[in-house]
Amino acid sequence: MKTRRTFQVLVVAVAAAAGCAAARSTMVPVEPIANGRPSELSRYEVAFAGDAITPSARVFVGAGEAVSRGRGDAIVRVGFRVENVSSHKLAVPIGELFLAQLGSGRVAMTELDGGTLPQAIEVLPGGARSFELAFALPPGVRIDDVRAFALHWVVETADADDSGGRAVGTTELASIERGRVYGPVADRTASSSLRSGITREDLQGEPRVKAGADRSSQRAMRSFAAPRTF
Repeated sequence: MKTRRTFQVLVVAVAAAAGCAAARSTMVPVEPIANGRPSELSRYEVAFAGDAITPSARVFVGAGEAVSRGRGDAIVRVGFRVENVSSHKLAVPIGELFLAQLGSGRVAMTELDGGTLPQAIEVLPGGARSFELAFALPPGVRIDDVRAFALHWVVETADADDSGGRAVGTTELASIERGRVYGPVADRTASSSLRSGITREDLQGEPRVKAGADRSSQRAMRSFAAPRTF
């Protein structure tokens, strides 16, 4: 009797361990990496040729999340903001907004502010626009696989009579492991804070770096480099 009872306890323990091993995460916060640490915001000063003395634009990449929406539908959301401080109209080509290091190739953007995609995002001189960028995870890539990845972005001049200026940037992001969720996720309709990933306080100073925050991968530490301009 004692042997049988011991065997039953072992079976239950093994089954519980197998259930834990099979559990998959359904949401994890993600944040850009600034100076080797996760931050709620990465900020870039962009100066095109001829505007080298003062910046032409400011680009902000904000925090977001990777979340499962059920039925195999999982996305990564990231906040993105462009401030145009030049006399040119600026554009962000949609085809140049993509994720890398998630799967074998580029992960194209699939939604802008929860809706369909235009050909480009345009920002008029003196204007500023904030967005929520969403990227559908490719087949075979799960929320569990979202650890460290990169957002590629481009800002360029869009005036018809302009010779053209172009800035190419890459922002590394990492998952915040202590925030990873297993099990059902509440309705996560985009809010204004997630849509921009940026608060008024953020815009008035340097990126707020979280001391002691979880870092997913050492390879995410190489980010926060200045964008290349042409």
